[in-house]
Amino acid sequence: IPLRYLQETFLRPFQAGIDAGVATAMANSASINNIPVHASHYMLTDVLRNQMGFKGLVVSDWQDVFALKDSYHIAATDQDAIRMAVMAGVDVTMCQDVDNGTRFVNALLADVNSGAVPMTRINQAVRRILTLKFQLGLFDQKPYPKVDPAAADATVLNNPMDVALARRAADESMTLLKNATVKGQPALPLAKSSKIVVSSTSIKAVPWAATPEPIAKNLADQVGGWTLGWQGADGGGEGCCTQPTSDASNGNHLPGETVFQGLQSAVQGHGGTVTWADPAAAPAAAASADAAIVVVGEPPYAEGVGDSESNALAADQTDLVQKVAAANPRTIVVVIAGRPKVMNEAINAAGGLVMAYLPGSEGGNAVADVLFGDVNPSGRLPVSWARNVGDQPFFYQYLPGTNSGSDGTTAFFFACCGFGSSGYDPVFSFGFGLSYTGFSYSNLHAVNNGGRNGTIQATVDVTNTGTKAGDDTVEAFAAQPVSAVLVPPKRLASFSRVHLNAGETKTVVLTFSTKNLAVVQGDVDASGPLTVEPGAYQLMVENQTANFTIP
Repeated sequence: IPLRYLQETFLRPFQAGIDAGVATAMANSASINNIPVHASHYMLTDVLRNQMGFKGLVVSDWQDVFALKDSYHIAATDQDAIRMAVMAGVDVTMCQDVDNGTRFVNALLADVNSGAVPMTRINQAVRRILTLKFQLGLFDQKPYPKVDPAAADATVLNNPMDVALARRAADESMTLLKNATVKGQPALPLAKSSKIVVSSTSIKAVPWAATPEPIAKNLADQVGGWTLGWQGADGGGEGCCTQPTSDASNGNHLPGETVFQGLQSAVQGHGGTVTWADPAAAPAAAASADAAIVVVGEPPYAEGVGDSESNALAADQTDLVQKVAAANPRTIVVVIAGRPKVMNEAINAAGGLVMAYLPGSEGGNAVADVLFGDVNPSGRLPVSWARNVGDQPFFYQYLPGTNSGSDGTTAFFFACCGFGSSGYDPVFSFGFGLSYTGFSYSNLHAVNNGGRNGTIQATVDVTNTGTKAGDDTVEAFAAQPVSAVLVPPKRLASFSRVHLNAGETKTVVLTFSTKNLAVVQGDVDASGPLTVEPGAYQLMVENQTANFTIP
């Protein structure tokens, strides 16, 4: 990773977390520029602590310290590996079991006795660990309390406040991406008096796992990886629970509502029906229904297990969408996945498209809330939705140039010859999301307070131009017309959610630190400091533009 790219892009969200007071940081398992992060004094001390101001403790990922010897091969012995990690800045190592914990302690003692790791460094790490424990109140009770797993489950599982919060989080994240006109009316929202058919395929997490329930009936697919088990609730054979009705006696009961259950619950008492159709029978069933819902996506995964040579939607899922949509144009596609899928054929066929992400245990109810209009969708894409597998990784901050097309103009190769694919051409752009109402913007103003180390404060009037109340996520992008080093044509600077009744107007205030506009100075070697350049800038909110200056 070029150091300029590291500083300007990757470190920024971590800086925000540090500024908010995060207490712990985990060193990534990967390497940067050929140095494992958990062996990098530059990353864990020079950057994380000295530059970014982190005061908490640093923990390694699972078995990563030993991996310096066993996987990365930059250490000859356990002692060497532990010395590298501890002196780089790792305060706590995550070990697999007691045997590996003993292995770590013995090797660390040898490092201390040899002087390779000074006691001052041990005391520093211990001080950070004990400080956190005191801050968390772990020493407030004596004798020290023991955790009762049954009591913890009773507190967490189905706690009404937690369930309500989970549903709200899922509701607010639902992102409506397509809402075509079908027979003179928008495909969504659906009436609860409708006759609705639901279908989806099943996806195996790994080849050796048993065939799970279809996505629309599979809670494990909704909650994703790191739920009950490393690879999720079904665990690819590692865990259990592919259904919410799994046996609670094994300690792995997964509460919640699937998409199919949420839809069924929503129509009760309203005269509608929600019935299931297996993929083979779905087109015929959809033909006689008012609407059809096809749930697509991917199985649970975590970390490298989720890596794939192609992020295209599975062929059987695309086929199902196309056949059902051919039978009923009011076919709504719901995507249950942790990332956008390349699925152009399915998108083109669908009457409506909702990105549900991994909506969690209340995701089934949240999908129903949006599809039936109980909740006006307000989610926005946090990533760009790629058109082709070859486009990935895909992002909106392409740097300008003669063949990038990222400055909003047609680059030479497009203008003269009609070929090339280097421009930003997503299916859905970063920050995109539809609503069941409309919004307009006016009177954008931006003021710099405090110069290079200050804040930019902007105000913009937002009006609900439709007939339904709804939330709008107001997104402000900053542009720098001229800069000493290349910067993207626009960068997300601030955003805010506002609720507006039909016809209502509110003034929304957007603020952000000028530090968010800093760039690394210098030539190709990026040897200069991270600096906010003085000069003219622009702030853009939809069709509104305001100028501001940083002296």
